[in-house]
Amino acid sequence: MDIEVIKSFTRTGGAVGFSCLIIYFIVENLFKEPIYQFLGNEKVFILLLVILGVIVTAIILSKGSKPDSSASNTPSNAPTVNYKDSSTHNGDNRF
Repeated sequence: MDIEVIKSFTRTGGAVGFSCLIIYFIVENLFKEPIYQFLGNEKVFILLLVILGVIVTAIILSKGSKPDSSASNTPSNAPTVNYKDSSTHNGDNRF
């Protein structure tokens, strides 16, 4: 691949795009015929399971470490609306 293509992938995808690109190169080279014959069926299968395990572990850890987005704080400069019957709305859309 051209270096400009790799730069565009990392610019667009960030760290996730870069890690997927590295995994793509590893898997692409892992299943080439000389490496497959050198390692054998069992070792290639074990390497594939290890790669999948690393990916699943990274996904689980990234999902668990993100803060809960549903508990967002309302901004202090939210608009305030006064209605005719003296009820107020403070911009949080919870009536």
